[in-house]
Order: sequence, then structure tokens, then C-alpha cells
Amino acid sequence: MIATILFLWPNLGTAKPTNTPCPVDRVIYHLEGATQFTMGFVKTREPSSFSDLVLFLRTPRHTYWFSPAVPNGAGNIYLQPDVDPRLSEKAAERAADRARAADIGGSDREIIGLYMFKGNLSSLNFVPSSRDPAPAYLFAPELIPALWYDQTYLAYGDPRAPREVMPLGLFKATGCQR
Repeated sequence: MIATILFLWPNLGTAKPTNTPCPVDRVIYHLEGATQFTMGFVKTREPSSFSDLVLFLRTPRHTYWFSPAVPNGAGNIYLQPDVDPRLSEKAAERAADRARAADIGGSDREIIGLYMFKGNLSSLNFVPSSRDPAPAYLFAPELIPALWYDQTYLAYGDPRAPREVMPLGLFKATGCQR
């Protein structure tokens, strides 16, 4: 991961994050060089022990939802595919059934790390909640192969999720949504 950050470093000199005074659940992140890919946090109805937020990835063809988590002991923040928190309870139950049938969460899945940085590129090593300031940058390089090889897993078992190509880069906070 350090090598990837160093590779991306020259592009960061001109890519200053927006100083967003809005809450973390309204900040929108755009992928540097491919702004049709966006990320953001949304407050969930059912908070986990880690956070009251879920993360979305909006691609040109699909929107994916994730719950951030942290392993017990040493480890980095990672993403678990999740259901759209705006769905009705009945629709969410159907999505959960579909995910179980597709073996979402199986132990042979690659871990999708989430790396978050402040504007000065120092790392944030905690899962944000709605009370926390928004990270300036998000980085999830394992999403790239997963969008091509394991898109149904990312989509929480939704077989309609298409294969997609996403370039490597940092998602930069660019403003507020809604």
C-alpha cells in the first residue's frame, strides 16, 4: 500500500481536498481522474458497534453499499458488503436472504481495506461516526479487482451487478451533497 501511495503522491500536489464544513454523512468523494466514481457515507438506521455510518460506492452502472469494520486486535479498517440502508425492512430482508444464498461473507473472500487520510495525508485509524470530521481522502484499492471478478459479492448478492473497470486512485472530498 505504501508503494501505491508514493506512486499517487505526485498527483496530490494540485489535488487539494475541499475544506468541507458539512457533516461526514454529506461529504461527497470523487475518484481522482475518474470523477464518475463517487463515494460517501450515509447514516444508517441500525448502527454497528463501530459506527452509525455505511459507505457507498457509486459507479457509472451500479451503487454498492458497505459497512466499515475493524478486526479484533491488530488490523486495518475493512469493508463488508451491505444492503442499501434506505430500503424498506422487507426489501432489506430479501437482500439479506439473497446475500446468504450467494455466500456473501464467506471466509475465502479477499478483504477490502479502507484507508482514510486527513488533508496532510496522515492516516485516520478509526471508523468515523456521524459526529466525526470527514476524512479528506479515501482509498480502497481492493475494490478494483472485486468490481471485475466479484461484483455480485460486492453488490450483496445482487446478480444484476455488472463487471466494471475502475482506475486506481484516491477518492477526494470535493463538497457536500443533498
